[in-house]
This record gives sequence, C-alpha cells and structure tokens, in this order.
Amino acid sequence: MPNSIIEQRITGALLGDAHLEKKSLTANARLRYEQSIKHSARFYHFFNMLALMCAGNAVERKRFDSRTGKTYGSLYFTTRSLPILTEFYQLFYLNKVKVIPLNIASLLTPITLAQWIADDGFFRYGLALQTDSYTINEVTLLIEALRLNFGIESRVRLEKQKPVIYIPASQMDLVRSIVLQHLDPSTYYKVGLGKI
Repeated sequence: MPNSIIEQRITGALLGDAHLEKKSLTANARLRYEQSIKHSARFYHFFNMLALMCAGNAVERKRFDSRTGKTYGSLYFTTRSLPILTEFYQLFYLNKVKVIPLNIASLLTPITLAQWIADDGFFRYGLALQTDSYTINEVTLLIEALRLNFGIESRVRLEKQKPVIYIPASQMDLVRSIVLQHLDPSTYYKVGLGKI
C-alpha cells in the first residue's frame, strides 16, 4: 500500500487536510475532507476521485466566527466506512491521534506528494509544507523520505514554535518535475506557478 492512484491520493490527503474517524473500535473507518469555498476547484478535484466511496454529495456549510465577526463558507464530504480506510487508520492513527507512519518513505509517491502539496503547500521563495501538527521526529521522517525517494533537500523551520518543512527555491525545479503532472491547474500556485 498505496497501490492504486486513489490510495496514493488518500495517503497524500492524510498527510494534509483529510481525517479518518471510527464510530467504534469494531467499525470501519471513514474519511472526512473539508476545504474553504475559495478552494472549491481543489476540493472537487479530490472529491471527484473519491465520489464512488461516498454515500452522498459534497456539502456546503457556513460558520460564524465570533473572533472575526465574519461568516465563512466551506465544502466537505465524508466517505462511507470502508475496510480499506480502516487499513489507513491503522497506519496513520495512534490512540485516535493522526501520526506519521514509520514506513512513510514506502508510501510517498509522486502522486502522494502532489496531493500533500495541494493540501498543505504554501509557496513564497520556496515551498513550505504545513506540518505543524506533527512532532519534530515525525517531520524528520518526512524530510528523510523526501530526500530518499526524490532527492529533494529540505529542512525544518520553526513557525510559532511548530515544525514546518521548508523546501528552498533551488529545489523547486526538481519538485515541479515530480508533481506538476499530478496537480490540478488550480493548485499550480502552490509550486510557484500560475495557471498554465
């Protein structure tokens, strides 16, 4: 695992914005994915790949944020509970907390990396991957996997005392050569390009 394109996409999304949940210890896991409405193209690119795993359509919702006084819209979908997602849950969750699997290098493919960048990439003079919910040891595993699998040199950068992976501009031609064919054009800006 991951074998199929969908499994590779799920792996990348789990490194990024996707979450798995189980209703009970014996239930299969289901995947939940949410994006701001302003990222609807990216959202639907992923949803359309997983649509057959879902019982319904994507849902739009609005939330009022009392801190800003503004209402924000988002899109989300939840898959059905499936055995394949339980396998992912066993890899990516420990005591109900998302973690980086120790074998992440064997899971990181060009498609996986593209999905991860689409979810968590931020480009400014280089590429930052928002890994701030992971431990420094987990981020180190990811950095080593990027180097081993693709020859991408990156480093840890602390932002608000949380570890973020930073890939310098000098590595971006290599990154683009690996992921561009797997990115939806709406996410080209994530690797420093406009729409082509």
